[in-house]
Amino acid sequence: MGKRTQTTVNNFINKYGKERFRWFLNAIATGVSGQVIADEFNVSRERVRQWKDTFGDTVTVYQLKPEVKEALGLQTSTRSTRSKKPSSQKKRGDGGFWSRLGL
Repeated sequence: MGKRTQTTVNNFINKYGKERFRWFLNAIATGVSGQVIADEFNVSRERVRQWKDTFGDTVTVYQLKPEVKEALGLQTSTRSTRSKKPSSQKKRGDGGFWSRLGL
């Protein structure tokens, strides 16, 4: 963990406590609005955004709907039947979006 992140975590826990820190992380993970979180801690939405960016990374996933997969003749299962390479063997750009869909 970086020094800035560790300092921010320590400051948050010292001011609000570990239970409130867990509440904050759970609220972020479950999509509670920044305004609701800000109100809970009596801070600005900007402060909530700063904490959110300091404590973790936002990951966006795009998944095809089952009807689209069906139209393309792809499996609609959420689990891949292909064997996965260990991450140490993966390369960036190793097939891209369409190859991961089986096209």
